[in-house]
Amino acid sequence: MIRSKGECSTPTAGSASEAPDGWTLRTLTELGVGEKESISPQDYPDEKFDYYSIPAYQEGARPIIERGGNILSQKNVVADGTVLFGKL
Repeated sequence: MIRSKGECSTPTAGSASEAPDGWTLRTLTELGVGEKESISPQDYPDEKFDYYSIPAYQEGARPIIERGGNILSQKNVVADGTVLFGKL
């Protein structure tokens, strides 16, 4: 559920009046947020990775393709169908 700027109230999980008919509110924890697997792309210097970043999405709304040797830090593995949230 997305609130517009200036609204301070937070809906509680399961509050039927805050969700469309047939929907149920859940917390991000209930949806599995926080379950992480990580990888060190530098261990695979010639392999190509889909590299998700905020700058990449600002440029073209999709990940960039990057060789592991060019990715300098450990990264989280993202499964197909995962919804990503920026945490800035």
